[in-house]
Amino acid sequence: MQEADLFQRWPASMQPAKQCLVMGGAGGCSTLHTDMLGWTGWNLLLAGSKHWKFFPPVEEVGEAFDAEVREMGGQFHLGFSCTSPIDMYHTVNGEPCPERVPDPRCGRPSFAPDARRYPAAAGVEPLIEVMQGPNELIIFPAHYFHQTYHYEPTIAIACQMLNKGCLDRVLNQILNFRCGGHASLPLGFWGRPEEEQMKFVLGLVADKLWPGRGHSYLEQMWNGKRGLRHAAWMVNRDEEEEDDEEVLEWIDEEPAAPPSAQPLSRLALRLALGSV
Repeated sequence: MQEADLFQRWPASMQPAKQCLVMGGAGGCSTLHTDMLGWTGWNLLLAGSKHWKFFPPVEEVGEAFDAEVREMGGQFHLGFSCTSPIDMYHTVNGEPCPERVPDPRCGRPSFAPDARRYPAAAGVEPLIEVMQGPNELIIFPAHYFHQTYHYEPTIAIACQMLNKGCLDRVLNQILNFRCGGHASLPLGFWGRPEEEQMKFVLGLVADKLWPGRGHSYLEQMWNGKRGLRHAAWMVNRDEEEEDDEEVLEWIDEEPAAPPSAQPLSRLALRLALGSV
């Protein structure tokens, strides 16, 4: 799987986080969300059992979920994810927030949101529901809204990958969110080799940090010849010393905390769901 992951070709400072350990308690659930950039997600359950719901990636669904956009991607601000305050597992077999966790061996339980508080969400049907058991792997398109419910304590490993199936969607979100659209793309861009496409788009992102030098620095980082710190120093190597120090101080700072969530506009929702 790692060999097919195009993220592995990106400079380390631009790659998303590696595998993460996900644990949940009985009766707990994740947030209802999409993943950053709309990559391909995967989840390997090591222990326990849980229930997945996936919802169609269309604007009407995001609006019904009262979704918010959260900027992500570290210092490069590559893209964003969408998060909803709604719990689609609020009601179990008609009982709101039951104390006892249902036993799926006695039949698949029925889940629903709080219809009085979120009537629009109550009208949204999942595209698919999946029961996941130990040692089972789920691979999914992460621009779909999804949420999980834990029938018992669970341990899982989760990660993402960039493959041919989602490359256009990932690059489009970066272009529209970070680079102002497609105006700077050369003729025939989408017919070029995958590596050229990724280098060009990430070079545009780097150019936001280092105007006029972004593509050059991206090429050096891509080949492992320069780290992020060295590239930052090169920006002003020929300028006044105090400017060099200012750049180094800026690049050494911890990444800024993401801005507070904002309600999604229709355009932002289309970007997140890969429809632009």
